[in-house]
Amino acid sequence: GKIALRRCGTIPTDLRSSNFGVATSFGHMTALAPKAPNLVDPYRSPTSPWQYPRAFSTRRLHSAGGLLFKPLTTRRSVHMSASASLQQALIKNEKFSTFTNKEGRVLTQHSDHVWGAERPFAWLGIDVNGRGAVVKLSDGSLWVHSPVKLDPELKAAMDALGPVKHIVTPNFEHNKFAQQWIDAYPSAKSYVCPGGLKKYPDIKYSQEVGEGDKAPPEWLGEIEPTFLSYEAVPLLNFPFFNEVVFVHKPSGTLIATDLIWNYPGSGTPKGTQAWKFGMDRVYLPFYKRLQTAVKLMPIVSAMHVCDRLCCAGAYQGATHRLVNQLQWDSILPCHGNYIPSGGKQILKEHLGLKL
Repeated sequence: GKIALRRCGTIPTDLRSSNFGVATSFGHMTALAPKAPNLVDPYRSPTSPWQYPRAFSTRRLHSAGGLLFKPLTTRRSVHMSASASLQQALIKNEKFSTFTNKEGRVLTQHSDHVWGAERPFAWLGIDVNGRGAVVKLSDGSLWVHSPVKLDPELKAAMDALGPVKHIVTPNFEHNKFAQQWIDAYPSAKSYVCPGGLKKYPDIKYSQEVGEGDKAPPEWLGEIEPTFLSYEAVPLLNFPFFNEVVFVHKPSGTLIATDLIWNYPGSGTPKGTQAWKFGMDRVYLPFYKRLQTAVKLMPIVSAMHVCDRLCCAGAYQGATHRLVNQLQWDSILPCHGNYIPSGGKQILKEHLGLKL
């Protein structure tokens, strides 16, 4: 299921300047984002391609003596309004360390009300990196996307952050820990991508995320799903790899599973690099010979693997809606680095979309 698009053209010259951070793997362009010059974020790995200024806000404290101002610093791994119990739960642990979470954070806050639980994710013994997304909805409840292993540290952090009410399996592959979360939070609703109830009857999902991009009423106005069906099983001609992607409207974040893999340009383990090379140079040529047409709008005729955008076709209406109608700018993928800005343009260019 880890199939991705071909390179779609070249990167404009003005995007290659030193004012942009670039994440590459084997020389291939994967993501761009403005880089703040001379600013170093102490809470990110020094090898990360993204750099941010630390954020500040002012809280006004009224007293009989007058008005006091107390500047507060905000760090992504701990929300400004987090309780002491949450801060205690977010103590770093080396066992969570992976090449996108070198400090071993239990949770990392990427944008307003959006966190990531980044963990080593072994595939045939190779760390391909994994991230579960956590969104705090306006009612204070938590929406969990592609859940990772619910270890005691993450359980404590989740319980301190808020009540878990929604557990989402966005595609056929990211379901390994779904039942663990369902058992841990029996009052939560659990959702799976279309076809998941039939494919995984042993996982006690509540319902599928409906086609037609209709969000469950509990998410209405905050999270918008879009169902994309990409590939056909060679010779059998039925969809094999699909996923539901989600736009968190308040933060303008696209939350994706395997639609985009964004490995960092440095610090990626050699085993992971070797796996990617094998996928690019060995598996892909073989797969392309077997790839068959499906009853979907073909977007490209060739594909590129792994940290590229993953699809060989998609419904025209769904793709058009995702890139032209929904408002978002950042991308939080399950594999690789968070893209803080310019995500929509990156998605359109690398999919070769002219919608």
